[in-house]
Amino acid sequence: GIMKNMIIAFATLISINAFACPNLTGHFICKDFDSGAEQDVTMSQSIVNGATVFKLVIVAGGETDAREYIADGVVRTMESPEYLNRTEKAFCEGNNLKVEVGGTLKKTNEVLTAVMTVNINADNNMYDNYIGSLGANAINFEEVCQRMP
Repeated sequence: GIMKNMIIAFATLISINAFACPNLTGHFICKDFDSGAEQDVTMSQSIVNGATVFKLVIVAGGETDAREYIADGVVRTMESPEYLNRTEKAFCEGNNLKVEVGGTLKKTNEVLTAVMTVNINADNNMYDNYIGSLGANAINFEEVCQRMP
């Protein structure tokens, strides 16, 4: 009806960017790329100043790690013990959350450039891949995180 169309029009006006973001809200179990260890991932999201903000709480091996991605296309410099000039740029595109990462590995001076893509697949589980390079080495990981009830 008219009300629904007005809401859609209003949502589009607020942020084209937020409108293209996937709904990643949920509780998932992911298997770690390298070790096969399970990670418990809880995702939430909200819109702040017209940008979708994704918050992750990752519990793995008794450790809890909180991360946040602000999908506004702004390049942010991150603190990192391992990397110099560690940057992240998060944005939404075609119902995907994309995060472009960069930096220089302190130990070896190798340059990292990669893109992480996260979406909800046809089975309603969370899919992500991480593709790029570290120095001369290609990076190509993918995983499916099972949605928990």
